[in-house]
Amino acid sequence: MRAIPQKCLSLVGLILTSAPVLMAQSLPFGLQNQPAVSKDAVSTDSDLSNFTGQYSFAVQGALVGKDIISRKVGIVGSLVSDGKGHIISGVEDYNSEIGTFPALPITGTYTLNAAGVGTLTLKSSQMTQTFSFFAPQVPGRVQNATLTESDGLAGVTGSIDKQIAATSLDGGYNFSLTGQTVETSGLPNPVALGGNFVATTGNVLGSTTFFVGEAQMGGAVVLPATPFQATITAPDSNGRLAFTVIFAPNGQPAHFVGYALDPTHINFLTLDRASEFLPLLTGQAVR
Repeated sequence: MRAIPQKCLSLVGLILTSAPVLMAQSLPFGLQNQPAVSKDAVSTDSDLSNFTGQYSFAVQGALVGKDIISRKVGIVGSLVSDGKGHIISGVEDYNSEIGTFPALPITGTYTLNAAGVGTLTLKSSQMTQTFSFFAPQVPGRVQNATLTESDGLAGVTGSIDKQIAATSLDGGYNFSLTGQTVETSGLPNPVALGGNFVATTGNVLGSTTFFVGEAQMGGAVVLPATPFQATITAPDSNGRLAFTVIFAPNGQPAHFVGYALDPTHINFLTLDRASEFLPLLTGQAVR
């Protein structure tokens, strides 16, 4: 057996003894970096069957990485669960500084116990994501739940909701979107907008207020009640749709993907590769 050099042993010992202290200093609310002891019951066939059918999800948050300047990440999609611990089909759209991946086919697995606690793992050609899953403790099928990424790759959270097919999205909606620009140097600028629109057979007319922060200077620009035009496609079998917006005359179109939870709720994510002029935005429209 080859002996391990004392220098390597000393380095390993230093890392092992130092890491918990460094991590503990960075945790909020007085939390300690130590393994959790779970007392939750294991999944049973009955528990797994409560998560059955088609669901739409939307999560957003921040990437992990010391060299990443713009950390915003958004993920939206739809999945089908077989009620036996498997995600048998689905699609997701992903956008962050590291790349834009539209319409990725997904499969996966999940666990769920009687306390409404479990995990959800989604696999695509680009990545594997694992989430903690928290459903309300009410009898019957899961109608909605909270997802929080638990694999340490990104700090994202959001919701997953039972999906009801929507063949038409005609009508009036209000919406809100938040995000940031993606910068190659300097600080990303926060962006927020809210407004309303009316969709009629694929054509959209609306109005929105813009907030664009100037991170370097500490100021902001607010543009109130700006009219815009857009087009929207009918949702496919996954509830997925395209929403293309022109916010200014002769301006550059902004491309969004949407997932209709039902005829009255749509989750949105920008699909353009984010830049200093095209912010990465996530949000929802409600009728």
